[in-house]
Amino acid sequence: MENKIIDIHVHIFPDYMSEKAVERLENKYKLHFIARPVLEDLLKFMDANNIGFSIIQPVSTSVLQVEVLNSWLIDIVADDPERIGAFGTIFPGYRDFSEELSRIKRGGLKGVKFHPNFQSFYPDEEKMYGIYREIIDNDLWTLFHAGDEVAPVNKLYSKVDSFIRLRRKFPEMKIILAHLGGFKLWDEVMEKIIGEDFYLDLSYTIGFLDESKIKDIIKSHGPDRIFFGTDFPLPNSKTQTRAFSSLRLDKDTEEKILYRNAVEKILSK
Repeated sequence: MENKIIDIHVHIFPDYMSEKAVERLENKYKLHFIARPVLEDLLKFMDANNIGFSIIQPVSTSVLQVEVLNSWLIDIVADDPERIGAFGTIFPGYRDFSEELSRIKRGGLKGVKFHPNFQSFYPDEEKMYGIYREIIDNDLWTLFHAGDEVAPVNKLYSKVDSFIRLRRKFPEMKIILAHLGGFKLWDEVMEKIIGEDFYLDLSYTIGFLDESKIKDIIKSHGPDRIFFGTDFPLPNSKTQTRAFSSLRLDKDTEEKILYRNAVEKILSK
């Protein structure tokens, strides 16, 4: 893993779910994945892009998927712990979240991924407080989809102000905001998120956001708080490692973002 890229934001599904997931997501967003969202294709992608370790970010879209997905993730991480890590999933309204979060921790998963726009909740909603307290008690990370979608949603839940209120309510929670703090909301990110106690990832930003703006966010927020992510298998994921190099950051900044931050912060325990 050392001196190889760590990609903290990839998406795959169990083989039996992948075909339906592809059909639903490609139709919704009018795009085409670069590969099948399955482990076999992820490993090929990693080999082709000098990625030594990937962290799967799942999304449950009902309470019925929670235990199934977490069990699958625990198994595949156990099968290849040198190359594959994962966050777990909790769906709002899932009743036995305390035991499930303990199981996520015991199973070696590093955190919990939430997608408010898919799961229909605002990050700072009171109904989530019990889940967040258990996440903190289990010393788990959280990664939130932040901002809009490739195809704009009818109702935006992943709002910048909601994350700010969440941070004020739970100052000890370890929060990563995907897509440099808010997809398509980067002016608001610069105004409100930069300098606050959030980690950000680079997934699905290079190619959408001007390179100078990306560098401004990295410099202003600090490279110690930025993780690399590709959002595999979304369309521009295949160019992310090369495009990152084109930013021409100094060596120390590149190393922090590409692997050192992930090793020291997410993978150290």
